[in-house]
Order: sequence, then C-alpha cells, then structure tokens
Amino acid sequence: VENLRAVDPGVETEGVGVVNVTASGELEPEPLRQHYLRTTDALSALPGVASAAMIQRLPLRDHGDNWGITIYGQPADQEVSTTALRVVTRDYFDVMGIRVLRGRGFEPTDRQGSELAIVIDETLAEKYFPGQDPIGQQIASGTGQGWMRVIAVVETVAHAGLTDEPEAGRYVLLDQYEYIPGSA
Repeated sequence: VENLRAVDPGVETEGVGVVNVTASGELEPEPLRQHYLRTTDALSALPGVASAAMIQRLPLRDHGDNWGITIYGQPADQEVSTTALRVVTRDYFDVMGIRVLRGRGFEPTDRQGSELAIVIDETLAEKYFPGQDPIGQQIASGTGQGWMRVIAVVETVAHAGLTDEPEAGRYVLLDQYEYIPGSA
C-alpha cells in the first residue's frame, strides 16, 4: 500500500471533493451543457468551496471515452490509435492541480463559435509530436466535429489505474464540444 501512495496520480487529491452528476440521456446537447454549467456554478457558490470544475470521466475511475485521432499534415498511413478523450470545464486543470507545461489553459475566448481548442497531455505530445512543439498543431477526434487547435500540453494523468502505463489523453472544452456524455 505504501508503494501505491508514493505513485503520483497527476491530480491533486488533498482537499478535493467529488460529486457525481447524472442527467437524463434524453436531453439534447445544449440543455445538457447548461445543466452541467449551472451545477458547476452552484457547487462553486457553496460555503467553503474554493472552486469547482467538471469532467465527464474522473481520473482513476475508468478509461472513459476513447476516440480515434488524426493529426493534420501527417501521412494517412500513420499508426491508427485511440486516446483518452475528456470533456472538461474551463477551470478543470486549476481545480485538479494539473500543471500546464506549455501553452495556455482554456480561456473565456474559447467558446461556441470560436476556433476549437484542445489540450493534450505529455504522453500524447511525445507520441505524436516527437521533437516538435505541438502548440498550434491541429487534431481531429473522430467525432466529426472537425479540426481542433492544440493550445496546451499538460501533465499526464493516471486515467485508469496507478500502475498502468501512461495513456495518451486529450481534453476538450464543454463550452465548445458537440458530443456531451450523459454523466459527469
């Protein structure tokens, strides 16, 4: 057990509470998005809560959603792969203590109608952009939403388990993403 406690999960665990939010699977994307944003705002307003954020699959709960990935400008015969895909709110990285290593986190200018932004982790950066700066590169997620511009590289997080090999991950902003899962 002591060995597991020494493993860094990549997220802050001290002083962090978790609330599971489930919404009706019958809601359309926009009412569902508004439900999650209102819930996050309400949690932030509670006495003693410094900040709140949302992610559809909490780290260490499961692998979550995995989608194919295409890198703009890379050959079509590139190795086909999937990576963990997480839908988050703007303050997720700050709330969970995930350091932005390069670039910037999500900002208020990242919203519906603006260029789609995506944040990738170090593992994805090393796998798909070896020796390159991924900031400004474009990625498509296999969901039909189109190209998303890489705005940041963050620390890799343990998605499924503390002893698993690091899994490449990427994060999209709830405010911009068309596919919204039914639970957060």
